[in-house]
Formats: sequence, C-alpha cells, structure tokens
Amino acid sequence: MGVFVMFLWVPAHVGVEGNEEVDIIAKQTLKHPNVEMELSISKAEAKGLIRTVVKNQWQELWNRESIGRHLYKIQEKVGAGRSSGRERREESVVTMLRLGHTRLNSTLKVVGKHPTGRCDQCQEEMETVEHVIFQCQKYVRERERLLLDLRSNGVEEPGLSALLGKSSGDVVFNYVFSFTLYKHCNTSLGRQDYWVGFRPSLSLVHTPVQLVAVMHLKVGCQPPYNIHR
Repeated sequence: MGVFVMFLWVPAHVGVEGNEEVDIIAKQTLKHPNVEMELSISKAEAKGLIRTVVKNQWQELWNRESIGRHLYKIQEKVGAGRSSGRERREESVVTMLRLGHTRLNSTLKVVGKHPTGRCDQCQEEMETVEHVIFQCQKYVRERERLLLDLRSNGVEEPGLSALLGKSSGDVVFNYVFSFTLYKHCNTSLGRQDYWVGFRPSLSLVHTPVQLVAVMHLKVGCQPPYNIHR
C-alpha cells in the first residue's frame, strides 16, 4: 500500500522537571532494605498490634521467670484460659492444684506449718502435687490404675499437663474424672475444709475412686488458702 510505519520509544519524562525528580527518587528507594510507607491504621488494627506485642512480652517474662514453675509445667503459653463449664467450687479446687497451693507439706513449709516440706512416706522428696500423683511410693496401686485409664483415653505421656492442662487435660477431666467437693465444717475450730475426691464416670468403671482424697490433697479455706464458698 506504500505505507511505511516506524515505532520509536521516547521517554515521557525526558526534559520534564517534575518527572525527572520523581525518577531520581524512585531509583533511590531501590537502595533501601525495607519499604518505607506511612499508612494510618484503624483502632481495631491498633488494638490487635498492641495485644500481640504485650502477649509476646508477657510470654518472654513467663519463660524466664523463676517463680510459678509448677504452673509452667502445666501451661507454658500465656493467655490460654481454661474452663470446663463446671461449678465454681470445683474449678477453684482445680485451680489450686494447677497453682500447687494445696495442704501438702511443700506448701505448708512455705507458710511455716511444716519443718521440711518433704513427703512423710518417701522422706527425701518434697511433697508436691506432682510427687504425690506420679512418684510417691505410697500410691503405686492407685497410680497404675490412673495411668492405665489415661492411656486408654489417648494420653500416651501422662503428666501434670495432661491432667490439669487446657487441651488434653480437659479431655481427661471431662471423660475420665468427675470432681466431687466435700465440705466439712468444724465449729469448734471455726474453720471449713474442702477436699477433692474422684468418682468413676459413666463410661469408665475402672477410674480410680477418690484418688486425690486418698492422697490427702486438701485445700483449706482459711488464709492463705481462701477459695469460693
């Protein structure tokens, strides 16, 4: 047709002062390791960021803290609340066991009510919740039944976390054990004691009966052992 077409690329910013400045700035940003951009965030986003930072700092403090190590064995991650939906009195006793503040000798020693805090049966070991349930020679038979029931419910590594933790502990709590609180009043002493017992659930007839009660895991309601009455 006698028509000749030629394409020629001409930079649009050439010779335009504003475009030249923008091009220089754009090339300078390539040297920055991070993207620099200021954007406003919503209140919801700000709350989320603050919550994340605070929780991370809280976790770091919890990891290196020297106290509360009994609870740390049960719950390493902070901010993970637990509730089984049971009565308040029952949850209070479970909380006492999680914190390790019972009327066992180790706690009594802290408040000046026991000379050594050691187990009266084993003599050498401190009488803690973990020792009584998993180590004390006085309760070998009860422990065998307990571990058997735990394993039959999928808990391959029984421990405090499995019994009193948030996830697998709730499974054990709901399907293996049913806590029963017994309140004894002694008017002559002016005090009330709560103690924990176990009764078999409907699905497991071989559940250890009154395991904790037999182990004397008592929780007194006098200071410093106040619990909800």
